[in-house]
Amino acid sequence: MVNNKIFSDTTVVRRLRGFTLIELLVVVAILALLIAILIPSLGKAREKAKQVACGTNLHGFGIAIQTYISEYSKALTSNHYANTGIPNGIWVYNNWNDNQGNPTGDQISLEAMAPYMKGVNGLNPASHDLSAITITKVWVCPSQPFFPTNSDVSGYHWFSINYSYFAGFDSTLRGLATTPDDLFGHTPQPNKILMEDSFFRWQGGGGKWDINHGLNGTTGQHNSGPYLTGPPKFSGNNVLTSDYSVRFKQANEYVSPAQLDAAPPSAQPHVIGGGGDQTFY
Repeated sequence: MVNNKIFSDTTVVRRLRGFTLIELLVVVAILALLIAILIPSLGKAREKAKQVACGTNLHGFGIAIQTYISEYSKALTSNHYANTGIPNGIWVYNNWNDNQGNPTGDQISLEAMAPYMKGVNGLNPASHDLSAITITKVWVCPSQPFFPTNSDVSGYHWFSINYSYFAGFDSTLRGLATTPDDLFGHTPQPNKILMEDSFFRWQGGGGKWDINHGLNGTTGQHNSGPYLTGPPKFSGNNVLTSDYSVRFKQANEYVSPAQLDAAPPSAQPHVIGGGGDQTFY
């Protein structure tokens, strides 16, 4: 009887004792180690998914541009802002004269592309009413922290798509590109670059970078931010070519980051704009 009571009390004590402090610290340390291992992997997987979605968006642009050219037998020229060396903006209308300039009817614009690119709401070309226009995510690389709002569209009459658009570089714009023969002209030609992830160095802003796929998770946006400064750290860029296919161009296919960050002229092919701004391709 006594022995049974001793056994019973011992069992209760063991059940109530729980974990020691050392055991808890070991468990916490293991969990912290697992989290430290998993979080970077999850971040890389998330960015890889954005990179793929970004390429899908570019493919959508390719289909839209191909359909536009085929249906209307039109030759695409530059976008409105290529003349300033910033070929990553889309003009809102192509038939509206205002004090900010007027792209011609065969230049790429929101009005021209909206019938072939989903994701435009509230567009009313007849009235030129900008107040209701909204753009969805298929127009912009998902890796970018900046997304155009209605105030950007209605306030500036253009918005950045976070993709560089290269067309019309076979005539008046040839002088802006270091290797214009690599870029899309007015009509489709084999092995030409039509669009690419934004890869812009704002020389006039102190050498700040606008990159879609920066390795540190922060990229810049012209007239917004945050910005990267110094030699760019990036994984690469999606490139849409003149056959309307998309491939991912790895970072090691460009010159070194230090060479990219050098003052113009850079060894990497680029379009150069006012103040020495560079859009690389």
